[in-house]
Amino acid sequence: MKILSLDQSTVATGWAYFSSNSLVQHGVIHINSKNKALPKWIMMMNDICNLIDAYCPNIVIIEDTIMQKSTNTLKELTRLQGALIWYCFLKKIEVTTMYPSHWRKVIDLPVKRGMKRVELKSIAKEFVETIYGQQCITDDESDAICIGMAYIKEYLQENKEINYE
Repeated sequence: MKILSLDQSTVATGWAYFSSNSLVQHGVIHINSKNKALPKWIMMMNDICNLIDAYCPNIVIIEDTIMQKSTNTLKELTRLQGALIWYCFLKKIEVTTMYPSHWRKVIDLPVKRGMKRVELKSIAKEFVETIYGQQCITDDESDAICIGMAYIKEYLQENKEINYE
């Protein structure tokens, strides 16, 4: 089982690659926001597609979009998400989305209603650093790792049937 989990954005997308339920690799894709030749979501889409092609996952887990302060940001994120879903469909790769509140609940992060984004990111980062003993990871990477961990816990460790063939 090969899983690629994404905490996508149009500037810095965190990603994590799991094989046989173990974290293998993680990183961040950065987009130069000063390059105005293409919309940021298209440049990010290209880099994420290259990542998908490099790892050939059985499934891609994408953090679902939620309301943003900026309508333009929400539109770019939903375009990116839709394009990723379509790309996975074309490649015959299963894809699913997971809301931030859901993955945090599945892995039992100590979050409370009304917490600010900065606090939520910090909690996820501390959680990943504790579990994996890795320091100096970004909050984008830690969110991607947590998304993958939540998927593994919820769907694989609870013996739900999934067919990846």
